[in-house]
Amino acid sequence: MNRRLITILLLLAFVASVSVAGDLFQDAMDHFRRGNYEAAVKGYLKFAEANAKDERAPVALFNAASINMVEVEDLPAAKGGFLELVSKYPDTKWAAEGYRRLAEISLALNDLPQALDYYRLGLKHAAGNGYEMPEVWISEMVQACQMHLAEMDDPAKTIEVYKDITGYIPSGEGAAQASYNLAQVLKTVGRREEAANTLAELMYAYPYSRWSAQAMRDDREMVDEVLDFPWDDLEKMAQVEPMFRRMQYSEARDILDEIAVKYAGNSLGENAEYGLINADLYLTGDFIAALEEMRDYLDKYPKGVRANSVERRIELYEDIVRMEDRLEYDPQDYSTHIELGFNLLRNRFMPLAEQHFLKATEDTTSDIAYMGLGYVYVNTGRSKEGIESFERYLQNHPDDGNLYNRIGYAYMGMGEMDEALKCFEKYRELEPDNPNSHDSYAECLMNMGKLEESIAEYLKAIKINPNFTNPYFMLGEVYSRMDNTERALEYYRMYLERDPAGFQSAQALARIDSLSSR
Repeated sequence: MNRRLITILLLLAFVASVSVAGDLFQDAMDHFRRGNYEAAVKGYLKFAEANAKDERAPVALFNAASINMVEVEDLPAAKGGFLELVSKYPDTKWAAEGYRRLAEISLALNDLPQALDYYRLGLKHAAGNGYEMPEVWISEMVQACQMHLAEMDDPAKTIEVYKDITGYIPSGEGAAQASYNLAQVLKTVGRREEAANTLAELMYAYPYSRWSAQAMRDDREMVDEVLDFPWDDLEKMAQVEPMFRRMQYSEARDILDEIAVKYAGNSLGENAEYGLINADLYLTGDFIAALEEMRDYLDKYPKGVRANSVERRIELYEDIVRMEDRLEYDPQDYSTHIELGFNLLRNRFMPLAEQHFLKATEDTTSDIAYMGLGYVYVNTGRSKEGIESFERYLQNHPDDGNLYNRIGYAYMGMGEMDEALKCFEKYRELEPDNPNSHDSYAECLMNMGKLEESIAEYLKAIKINPNFTNPYFMLGEVYSRMDNTERALEYYRMYLERDPAGFQSAQALARIDSLSSR
């Protein structure tokens, strides 16, 4: 983890834990902000010792150890601090992150086996009483295990680690990735029956995952050696998520209903039942009924593959119902219309979001509803209306570079490349230090056939942030269009090295296979 990201996490921890000004914690935070790191560490440790039962005590230990690790660069002191944290507060998210830091320290000290043990412990603490680490955190931890296990080149150890973490990792994309990785190692050492069964369980439990898609593409022959596997039904389930994105809820519901009946008692059936609740909600907009069905589902499958998703959905729907209640009491509560509109937008309830944003346009003192409408329209294929709404918002907010980016992509989708390029130029002008502004501008140039100019912009994005991965994949695309196979392969591989589980990883692998076979 780079220094800048760790510093940001430190500041987030500080902000989340601010208390009464003048206490030991606040004093330590002030010392950190002034760059007085020794005093900050002493202050945090003193606070943690004196307030062991305070909810900020593990935060204080985490902060002290992180300062020693990042700013002071005293790795032994940092290691001791993180070990104290995970020992005293094992059932907190700070312990999970503490194990991650311990793994990074072990790597810096060239102790790879110890690092892998700490990564495993971090994943073991990825969920606990009242907390769960974000999905991206879990995926990054699994990726770290994958990368460092590959360095060890010890199949037996690799199988041991993956079998361990798949036993307790929270359900989700990270768990799917770990199962897929386990199956591939089992296949490599000739344990094909175990590999096939592992992949079957993966595809039943995570039918929409990229890892299931990869298994369906690459491992059919091996699975068929062992099992009479229902590929047709899995392919039907794989169609459901794209149907949801296209808002084809009735069609999706027909598939889900069939699968739920046919695979009752199987994790594939659980997925279908969960999908049915959501399909019905998108069709009816009845969040109260959906809440009742989600609670019944959780009672039925408390440890099921969708349990974590259901818990988050219940919290989301409870928030929506509370906002709906407020609006029933006061229909002119425009701030709640806006809040609810964006909440619905984020969760793809587009028609409902549009209703609330349209109502909020009655408020002549605010124009944020037009931004929301813009997102609704461009996400539902109404690009012209989306552009008009965004431009209405930009009249009073001309420095919002992200909206110029959105408008640019809307114009690209309409085939109006010159207008798109103007928007991306404005985005780049407003945010020259944002690698994404150069990435977007480069994509437009590429689609206009200006390939050399596109390359220059992608390289600018990489120079600004070498860890921003999209330009590597896109440079592979550009060089492929130029029939420069060697450079195309180079950049596709660079993309995979930096983001092996990225959303374009399957495409990158396919491109490499295709180009390598020429």
